[in-house]
Amino acid sequence: MHFFNRAALVTAVLVFCLSAAGCSDNDKDKNNSTNSKPAADKSSSQAAGQDSRTDSSAEDSSDADPAGEDYSAGPMLTAMAERFEKPYTYSVKVTYSDEPDDVTEMTVASDGENYVSLSSGTSAEGLAPDSAYLYKDGKGSLADMNVGAYVETQMDTQSIPQSIIQNKLEQTNTRIPSDTEGMTVEEYTYTAASYITVYNFYFDSEGEPVKYTAVYSVEGEDDLVETVEITQLSEGADEQLFDGSFLDGLKDFSAMTEDERLAFCQQLCTDLNISTDDMKELDITPDDFKKISFDQLQTLVYTFGSKQ
Repeated sequence: MHFFNRAALVTAVLVFCLSAAGCSDNDKDKNNSTNSKPAADKSSSQAAGQDSRTDSSAEDSSDADPAGEDYSAGPMLTAMAERFEKPYTYSVKVTYSDEPDDVTEMTVASDGENYVSLSSGTSAEGLAPDSAYLYKDGKGSLADMNVGAYVETQMDTQSIPQSIIQNKLEQTNTRIPSDTEGMTVEEYTYTAASYITVYNFYFDSEGEPVKYTAVYSVEGEDDLVETVEITQLSEGADEQLFDGSFLDGLKDFSAMTEDERLAFCQQLCTDLNISTDDMKELDITPDDFKKISFDQLQTLVYTFGSKQ
């Protein structure tokens, strides 16, 4: 799976933003774009600063609501979700079982009105994530420093615990390991027609969230395991993160004319060593650059881009 796709997933979930309980069928497609999430999209979300997420768009959430109006989540996840209803600063480290040496670090902050998520990391091959999403004063901007541009857009800023509760995911115990490392684990499962996503949340003896895992199971494919270590979850938003300085020097992708977009994309491909053969693998021609979407360009960049 391409790193960029993975990133989107991350970005989405964590980002609590970026994306949603499971992935849509396309999410696990292994040939999609940034925020479109192939097989556990791990990329644009990142760009936005999102980590895995709950996908309420894939199917009616009532399908995952066996308890009807009597639904209630476990006490620890409920307490965790309540912390995201107040101003907070949250940081995580994300890895995936298929590329364990690739690490994405994300920081998210919200003061109740403004929201920001920042993603960076390391990658054994290709480009490491370097993106951000800022919602401030009623305006949202998704930026990607590897692309060198940003686009105005609105993204979901709900946390994974909040999304799980809103979508009333069933509490299960199918994948809780025998060794929980001395921690209490609450598990939640999202079941769709062709895939299953299982979340395990780990809490220490004080009830503090330590990490969570998301296992993405698709028929005919190996399970993908996302591990999210929580390095910070504190009250109050770090206001310095809202300054939007990461937008400095980036191009406004939405404001480009077709000719400007063509020239920008051609130069980007030259800088990142992306060939026309690479483009063909994603069914992109140079002429398509005139109308290419930001998501499509991100997918191309993270799938084939490299810096000398």
